[in-house]
Amino acid sequence: MAEPIKAIIIGASSGIGQALAELMAKKNYRVGSVARNEANLRASQAKCPQNILIKPVDVNDPEAAIASVNYLIAEMGGLDILIISAGIGFQNKDLELEKELKTIQTNVIGFTALANLAFKHFVTKKSGHLVGITSIMGIRGEQGAPAYSATKGYQSNYLESLRQRACRLKLPITVTEIQPGFMQSQMAKGDNIFWSAPLKKAAAQILRAIEKKKDHAYVTKRWTIIAWLLKIFPRGWYKKLRFAKNND
Repeated sequence: MAEPIKAIIIGASSGIGQALAELMAKKNYRVGSVARNEANLRASQAKCPQNILIKPVDVNDPEAAIASVNYLIAEMGGLDILIISAGIGFQNKDLELEKELKTIQTNVIGFTALANLAFKHFVTKKSGHLVGITSIMGIRGEQGAPAYSATKGYQSNYLESLRQRACRLKLPITVTEIQPGFMQSQMAKGDNIFWSAPLKKAAAQILRAIEKKKDHAYVTKRWTIIAWLLKIFPRGWYKKLRFAKNND
């Protein structure tokens, strides 16, 4: 029998990370679920205890997070895929600095620490797969959540840089960016959220993209149309666009 694929998911206690962890475990991946909320991790583990290991980790403490993830890699006996799903965002119409800085801490500093760890591990191993779950909001700025859209743009560029580096090193390291639209989760704040997708449907599409080792995928697929429109909108039109009623 072939050895199961070993995957660690950062941010697996809720939302798309949790849905993806549970789906992968059901498909006989060996899953390391990482997040701050230990109670949620244990509840998820109970659904498929033979295939899920858990590790409470706070990505806002990069040094501790790196040490804990390295320990989990050793506990799992290696690593084939690392998925970064952890992230926060706020509707911040008053531009509260604390909210902006919290978003940057998690989505930039925490993300960078773990993406860097994974890529270096895969270079040493000479193979591997890094997956970053960013956001459609990273394509353009969004007035209701400036730090969120900016940090997701950062993540997109960081992943592209690592993909280019893997190519230059001529190593079979895949770097996949998943750009979801709006999901039916706690992150989707606001009224009348456009094209909000069920988490199970999104997780299934994400896993297919991972298994096909795609460089990039929009989730759900219809967000490809929105991404194209966002990229070509003239600045004068775009500044008048709203994504949710309560952004004002």
